[in-house]
Amino acid sequence: MITQFLLNVAILVSISVISALVLECYAKKRFLHDLIQGLLFGLTAIFAMMHPVSVEEGFIFDARTVVLSLGGWFFGPLTACLSALLAVFYRWNLGGIGAVPGIFTVVAASAAGLLVHFRRPLSKGLPKSANLLLFGFCVHVLVVVILWMNLPKVYVAQVAPTFLLIYPLATMLSGKVLVNQYRLRDSLNTLHIQNEQIRLITDSMREVLWILELPSQRFSYISPSNEHHTGYTPEEAMTRSLAETLSPESYQNVTKWLENDLHILTDPNASDSFKTRLVQERCKDGSFIWSEISLSVQCDAKGAPLRIIGVSRNVTKRLQQEADLQESEQRFRVLSEDLQQSLAEKNTLIKEVHHRVKNNLQIITSLLRLEAARLTDPETREVVLDMQRRVRSMSLLHETVYQSDSLTSINMNVYFNKLSRQILNTMSDRHTRVQPNLEIAPVELNIEQAIPCGLLLNELLSNACKHAFSPDKPGQIQVRLSSKDKATLVLEVIDNGKGLPPDFQQRRKTSLGLQLIDDFSRQLNGTLDIQTNQGAAFRITFPIVPASGN
Repeated sequence: MITQFLLNVAILVSISVISALVLECYAKKRFLHDLIQGLLFGLTAIFAMMHPVSVEEGFIFDARTVVLSLGGWFFGPLTACLSALLAVFYRWNLGGIGAVPGIFTVVAASAAGLLVHFRRPLSKGLPKSANLLLFGFCVHVLVVVILWMNLPKVYVAQVAPTFLLIYPLATMLSGKVLVNQYRLRDSLNTLHIQNEQIRLITDSMREVLWILELPSQRFSYISPSNEHHTGYTPEEAMTRSLAETLSPESYQNVTKWLENDLHILTDPNASDSFKTRLVQERCKDGSFIWSEISLSVQCDAKGAPLRIIGVSRNVTKRLQQEADLQESEQRFRVLSEDLQQSLAEKNTLIKEVHHRVKNNLQIITSLLRLEAARLTDPETREVVLDMQRRVRSMSLLHETVYQSDSLTSINMNVYFNKLSRQILNTMSDRHTRVQPNLEIAPVELNIEQAIPCGLLLNELLSNACKHAFSPDKPGQIQVRLSSKDKATLVLEVIDNGKGLPPDFQQRRKTSLGLQLIDDFSRQLNGTLDIQTNQGAAFRITFPIVPASGN
């Protein structure tokens, strides 16, 4: 009896292991898996019935209820029905007084397994040991009740302790094997998914991921992107030594680094610059490329380096671009220095031109002054002096340009202040009591506009000093240059003198000074507005032409 009982236990262990193997092999083919499990559990139940513990002629008990109930719970209707059908067929053929109760126990055990399968599916969580033990106890209580109702009580009393004590434990142990196999399958599936994800990542990377074993200096893994990187497939690359992979100079540097500095990489505080190296790799076509490698070291339990895990990226183009950029920067620097030198020479030359023009105009001014001093006719002398003032206004402009930092624009505040004082000084012999009031905005005009502006101011101030005031009376002349808006200037010369004469419009046609005022206003593309009210007011509004730069 003990032999048959131990054999039944061995059958339970065997079915659990074999079922686990079927689960691992056919997990993705659900119908085929359940079919094979049904055949397996049914044949195991038959094998158990072929080696039963015999109580009386025709009355046997064995591990079929454990097998069939677990098959129904873990693998569902197809497995439960097929295994129960095989067990029922065999038990019917055995016959005896226990045939009908035996068939009932087969059906009851399979039905109990199916009930739990639908009420507590494995998808909601794998059963714990207590759940398996309780399940085994309930199944075999049901089996004992069926036997009690259909067989002599004396026979049932003999097998009841085994059914209620041993078989629940057998159910728990066999179920644990299946649960562990489920967990192992789930872990393997998760590992497979993770490996597949890692493979997809490494396959799609342009960088090369590799593992170098120490101290053999042989590659144990190289990602597929190495073929694009150097031309070698991963299989070809892993057959090559480190010396064959790198250029001689890079191999010498890496060997020295592995011997002397590898321990620094194991320090978590090591700088990123130390973990990055630049090496030259040999390609399949014999050429070399520059690779930037990022390193990390894997150590054993004692801290000794086991392998180096690295990522290589081709930086040949980047290094070439950096070299080209440095070369371009150097050429640009040289060109910039040449341009600055050329510009400085040009500025010096232009300043020299302005200086010489100013000197020539001063010579003309001096000649006109000497000529005016020699003349005895007052009208002729006045004409020459007017010419002198006009020439001096242009000379002052060139002097202002020469003394400024800009060669293309004139600071009108500086120029008009100097020009106004110069004109009033030359007219001081006529009116010593004329007080100027200057309000000049700090605007800059190009030389093409500054020259007619200066000549215009010269004519307006000269006319005011000549005609606006009586020799014995004080007066004021207001000179104002202001911005009407960002693109328009207004030049105003206002006096509080006698005002304009009644025949002003007729004189305007014959007077050279007034004609010049009209001409210079048109040259500025401006509009001239003349008013007389307690003096005379000349207002010229003109657009600003932007300066062309230094």
